[in-house]
Amino acid sequence: MLRDRGPLWILTCYLVLVLALPSRAIIGPLGTLGAPSTLLTVGILGLWVWASVAGQTSSSATIGRPVRRAAIALMIVALAVYAHAMTQPMPADEITPADGTLVRFLALVGLALMVSDGLSSREQVWTFVRRLTTGGGLIALLAVFQAVTRQIWIDRIPIPGLTVEIPADASLITRGLFSRPSGTASHPIEFGSVMAMVLPLALARARFAPRDDRVRAWLWVGAIGLAVMFSVSRTAIVCSLASVLVLAFAWSNRARALLPFAMLGGIAAVSVAVPGLVGTLRGMFTSSADDPSVASRTESYTYAFDLIGRSPWLGRGQGTFLPRYRILDNGFLGMAIEAGVIGLGAFLALLVVAVVSAHRARVASLAPHDKELAQAIAAAVVAGSLAFAFYDQFAFPQAAGLLFLNIGLAGAVHRLAREEAAETPANPSAILPATQALRRGTPAPSVTQESTGT
Repeated sequence: MLRDRGPLWILTCYLVLVLALPSRAIIGPLGTLGAPSTLLTVGILGLWVWASVAGQTSSSATIGRPVRRAAIALMIVALAVYAHAMTQPMPADEITPADGTLVRFLALVGLALMVSDGLSSREQVWTFVRRLTTGGGLIALLAVFQAVTRQIWIDRIPIPGLTVEIPADASLITRGLFSRPSGTASHPIEFGSVMAMVLPLALARARFAPRDDRVRAWLWVGAIGLAVMFSVSRTAIVCSLASVLVLAFAWSNRARALLPFAMLGGIAAVSVAVPGLVGTLRGMFTSSADDPSVASRTESYTYAFDLIGRSPWLGRGQGTFLPRYRILDNGFLGMAIEAGVIGLGAFLALLVVAVVSAHRARVASLAPHDKELAQAIAAAVVAGSLAFAFYDQFAFPQAAGLLFLNIGLAGAVHRLAREEAAETPANPSAILPATQALRRGTPAPSVTQESTGT
């Protein structure tokens, strides 16, 4: 199953469910586990387990797969945290959230493992990235339309079999004079972090797009950049800047020198087209000392560290720190409370391993477009990781799903780069046919296929 194009289509179905359907659309009787994308990730986890046991993974055991090892270690730690929590006295209303959180968390890790092991070629990775950036671009256009019309719109589309938990009289959240769009996400902050993760992938695609895809690819980049600004979110701005800066390490000196001018030109264009928006964005940072949301975050630190000290190693149990206790707006602190130092450390280790793996894939890859894609994946993981400092990303299915998709992509490009390095002679000229094919718009053959004739 994991040796053909099956995983690519399954993951594409996940993209459609997580991006096209509103995050608040669920199968009512199933509660928090009723989101169609969540149900599919549970199935994906089961499929990955079956394929692994049956020996249907796409690469041999001799190829190093650090993302896979770190992800499996995180699953083991999550089970240990759950077992520890179930042996402790617990209020009745925390048990069901703990059960649901464990299932969702394991399913997300399974999603990353399916991407890492299931995409069996460079062509499949690029196809998936194109689909991901197209979906992100379409959601960005929806968000721009929401901001301009000041309407949610998605609350007016009936979805058979699903309950959309959006009140009929709901309106967009505002900041200053501007309505903050959320696309199909459940909150502008979640939407902003999703756009920050998609942005570097869209840039990598656009920079190497064939002629017939070039206009469309740059349209998605522009729409995503505009949506980031319309979200009027510190999270979106900070994470997007971080992702672009990380991606720029893979660019030439000339491209890096042009980046500030391109950003200033975009800001100037937006300031003319949407008067006051740039000033509002600037004010979010210059007046942050007087912002109640910032004060709420900083005031929660003492409270959070006190809770961490009560169960420092395995925490109180994932999903048991209910919103009625306190809203921390810091995913790292929340995970330290719920999963302890061991759980937080295992999660941070997976993030670091994913970024390092993508970087090593960039170094090991020969084709320029593959190098940039690997760096873009690293940038996306950095953006998604940084977002945890601003809110609990695990509580938002769209953002959490996109983060684990990128973690899986890091594992996939690292594995493919290692396989190519093991099979391909040291002949840099072999990258030329692949690069030329990509620019013509034809499927780019792998360097292994070009050099070995297989």
